[in-house]
Amino acid sequence: MVRAGALDHRDLRQTQSLLGTSADMTDPDIAFNPLENLLLRPDLFAHKLDLNIERVLIVELSRALIREASFLDDRVLATGTRGKWVQLSSLRRILAPASPALPLHFIFHTGHVGSTLLSRMIESAGATVAVREPMPLRTLAEAHDVRDRAQALIAPSTLDQLALDQMVLWSRGYEDTRAVIVKATSATGRLAPWLMQLRPTAKAVYLNLAAEPFLSTLLAGANSPTDLRGHGPERIGRLQTLAGVPIAPLHTLTLGELAALTWTVETLSQHESVQTLAGRVLAIDFEKLLMSPAECLRAVLEHFDVVAPPGHVERITQHEVFTRYAKATAEPYSPQIRSQILEDSRRRNAEEIQRGLRWIDAVAQRSPVVGRLLLA
Repeated sequence: MVRAGALDHRDLRQTQSLLGTSADMTDPDIAFNPLENLLLRPDLFAHKLDLNIERVLIVELSRALIREASFLDDRVLATGTRGKWVQLSSLRRILAPASPALPLHFIFHTGHVGSTLLSRMIESAGATVAVREPMPLRTLAEAHDVRDRAQALIAPSTLDQLALDQMVLWSRGYEDTRAVIVKATSATGRLAPWLMQLRPTAKAVYLNLAAEPFLSTLLAGANSPTDLRGHGPERIGRLQTLAGVPIAPLHTLTLGELAALTWTVETLSQHESVQTLAGRVLAIDFEKLLMSPAECLRAVLEHFDVVAPPGHVERITQHEVFTRYAKATAEPYSPQIRSQILEDSRRRNAEEIQRGLRWIDAVAQRSPVVGRLLLA
C-alpha cells in the first residue's frame, strides 16, 4: 500500500504490482492527505492515472525538482517521496467547483526536435512553470484512441472531464507564476486538437524537423530501436487512417523505415493541428530554433503572452539553458555538438536514412495527403 512518507520508487517502477496493493485507502494511520488544499499546492502532483481501478496517484514534488526534471515519470521519485492513490471520484468532488487557476499552454512535438530545450528557454524568461511529459497525458492518449470503441473503459464525456480535471491541476502555480506550459510526450501530440478544444484559451507550439535531419537524429540514438518498435503499432494504425492508404506491415519495415513512419504520421498530426486550430498553434522548425533562437523565443513568448525581462531574449544564447543539454543539464551542448552528432549518424546510418526517405516517397505517391507534406 502507498503510505505517507513511504513511497518506494522501486515499487513504482513495477506499476502493476503497486496498483495491486493500493486497494485500501482508508487506513487510519495514513496522515498524508493529498486532497487537502490540493488546489493551492502545485507541489501535490498527479503522477499517474489508472483507469482500471479509477484512481490517481498524487505525489509531493518540490518546485525545484519539477523545474529540474526533463521527464515527470518515475525517475522523479525517490525513497521517501510522499504519495497516495485516491479515487477519481474523490478528486472530482474537490475539483468540481474549480476553474483553471492560470493560463495553460502546450508544447507538442514530433520527438527529438528541441521541445525540452524550448521549454527551458521559456522558463528562463521567468513567471512560468514547465510541466514536462506528465504521465497522465499518456493514459489520456491511450483512452482517447478507443473512446468511441467497444473497448473503451470510460464514457467519452467522462474522459473529457478527466482531461479537464488534469488541466485544472496542471494550471496551478506559485505566487510568481503567470502561465504554465505543459510539454507533451512526442507520442501524445495526436491529442492536440482534443485538448485545445476542451481548453479554448490554450495555445500551443508544435515543433518538428524536415524528414532527412529527423531520420538522422532518430537513428543516432541508442534507444531508437526500442522506441520506434514500441510506438509502431499505434503509429501505423494512425498513419493508415490519416493517409488513407494501406501501409506495409510493421514487421516488414527496417529501422530507417520505422523512423520514416514516425516522421510521416507525426508530421501529419502536426499539420492537422495547425489547420484545425488556426492561429492557436505556432509551428516551429527545430533547425530555425537553433539558427535564430532569439527570434523564435520572442515569437513563442508573444504567442503565449509571456513577458520576458528587458534584454533577456536577445541574450538567450549566453544563458545556461542554451549551453547545456536540456535533458541532462550537467552535460554541455550546443548547435555545433548537435551538428557533429548528425554528421556521424549520417555516415553510420546512410543506408537506413535513404531507405526511410524512399519509403516516404513511396507512400506519398499513393497518398495525396502525404504528398502534400513533401510540398509544404
